[in-house]
Amino acid sequence: MNAPSARKLEFDPAHRDAIGPISIDRRTVGSGLVDLATGFAEFVDDAPADEWVQPYEEALYVLEGELKIRVNGHTVVGTPGDVIAVEKGATVSASGKVGTRVYFAVVPANWRETMGR
Repeated sequence: MNAPSARKLEFDPAHRDAIGPISIDRRTVGSGLVDLATGFAEFVDDAPADEWVQPYEEALYVLEGELKIRVNGHTVVGTPGDVIAVEKGATVSASGKVGTRVYFAVVPANWRETMGR
């Protein structure tokens, strides 16, 4: 019997990690999705994340708090209900107050490997 084509993606502590002040909950690890990765990000510290060159495309949906994305020297601010799109190749830094929560969608699904980690 084949695996179902749709499934609920539960929290798995094995797929939680951190990037600077951001706790990442990667929901699609092992889900069978090959092109798209999604999950939740929560700021656990008020300090901004270190700047990086983004090797993937990303859409961020702000659930709670205020997300500030600095892209190539320009700041975009998102509040609950806003979506921020970030293009591949952008020089990015993110910041938010403790408790800011974001749902993210990233292409490609192997985004962690594209960051050289």
